[in-house]
This record gives sequence, structure tokens and C-alpha cells, in this order.
Amino acid sequence: MTAPRGPRLIDELSADLEPVRRPLREDAASALWLAAAWCVVVALAWLSGPFRPGFAGQLIDAPRFALESALGLALGVAAVVGAFSLATPGGRSRGTLWALLIVTVAWVGLLAIGLFAPALAPSSLGMRSGCNIQTLLFSLVPLGAGFWALRRRAVLNRRLAGFCLGAAAGSLPALVMQWACMYDPAHAFMAHLGPGALVAIAGALLGPRLLPRL
Repeated sequence: MTAPRGPRLIDELSADLEPVRRPLREDAASALWLAAAWCVVVALAWLSGPFRPGFAGQLIDAPRFALESALGLALGVAAVVGAFSLATPGGRSRGTLWALLIVTVAWVGLLAIGLFAPALAPSSLGMRSGCNIQTLLFSLVPLGAGFWALRRRAVLNRRLAGFCLGAAAGSLPALVMQWACMYDPAHAFMAHLGPGALVAIAGALLGPRLLPRL
């Protein structure tokens, strides 16, 4: 007497199945990406030329400059957590995206205030030739690594996840250039934040193309 077709079919279909490793939690994945991305971006910036003389002392002596830097750091954190939350069913994406919006408005707004009342005296000290190109190039490795990580997860909104990842990857070198390059709010908007925003737009365009459809 032959075995029932149902159980035999199940056995045949499951014979070649292999266990799948569960991806890291969104917090752990975000922290790992941030640590690796910061190491890469800072190393590339350091190898490409010296940082602005005295920038560390400026962070201590100028509270508004320190606040600008803190908001830039917070933007990168909120953006990458948002990207991984959108790739995690049941993740807290809504709250994270609101945090990203608030931090972005605060950072850009504070820098805009600097156009009329700068946190530091504008100076060409430390000016880097091609800092805008460097901002774009330094974001490529974090952006590529982030897309590789997101492809292994269940991305619910590919365009928005790509935008968040691009915002995170672009904000890192944009912030580092605030320490490595000259300080001037107008220059920061054009040569640092501008290229960082382009990376965010590129992430949004690449998301639907590079991330698998569910």
C-alpha cells in the first residue's frame, strides 16, 4: 500500500530545503552599518588630506558648532534606523521617519541661521579642493554596503528605504567635511550638504531597482 500523496509530496518538496539564518535585529544591523560606515568615511577623509586645524577645539569652544555636529550625527542615525526599520516587518518605521524629518529640519535650519549669524567665523582655513566630489565618492562604499544588507531583508517600501539609506550614506561625509574642510555656512550648503542630498536622491532612485520586490 502506497503512502498518501499529501505527506509524500511534502517530503519531496522539503527534501532540498536548508535552514535560513535569521537577519540581525534592526537596531543591531543599524549599529553595525554605522560603525563600519564611520570607519570607512573617516579613514578616506583622513587619507585624502589633513582635517581643518583646530576643529576639535572648535567643537568644545563653540556650542552651536557642536550642536550642528550633533544634529548631523543624529540625522545619520535616524536615517539608517529608518532604512532597516522599513526592511523589517513590524519595525518602528513611522516613529523613526518622523525623527528623521525633525532632525533634518533642525540641522538644515541651524546651518541656515549660520548664513546670517555663523557659529564660527567663516574662514578658508583647511579648504579642500574638490570637497564636493569627495563627499559623493566617500558615500559610495556605505551606500553599496547598505543596499547589500537590505537585499537580504524584507523591504516593504523600496523607494523610501533607498532614500533613507542614501540620506544616511550622504550625511556621513557631509558632516565629516564640516570638520575636515573650511567652515563657511554658504560653502557647507553648496559643497557638503548639497552632494549629501544628491546621494539621498540617488538612493531613492536606486531602491526600486536594487532591492527585491516582495
